[in-house]
Amino acid sequence: LHTGIATERARTPVLVAITVDPEHDTVERIAQYVATNNLERFLFLTGDRAGLERGWTGFAIRVERMHGDEHKETVLHTPVTYVLDREGRFVFLIRDEALEAGRLANLLEHLVAS
Repeated sequence: LHTGIATERARTPVLVAITVDPEHDTVERIAQYVATNNLERFLFLTGDRAGLERGWTGFAIRVERMHGDEHKETVLHTPVTYVLDREGRFVFLIRDEALEAGRLANLLEHLVAS
């Protein structure tokens, strides 16, 4: 039974989001977002800016803070979704403007089947 569960879990994609706005995306806010949107199967990573910058650099994500008026700030970032295999190796990249639910589902089904 244990082996069957481990095999099934290995075949289940894990979706990970890395914040580009750690000052806003606190653990508490992310927990509220997860609960409100029923996203318990996702992993949402936040932390201090220095730690996150290493991740952004590793995934070639550019993050830029744009200051508008005194009450508004925008965080611009590279809009990409990476898909990695079970060993953490890069499989493919999807530009977020091309990300469609059906396409992503097909790609993930193919990855799980391989």
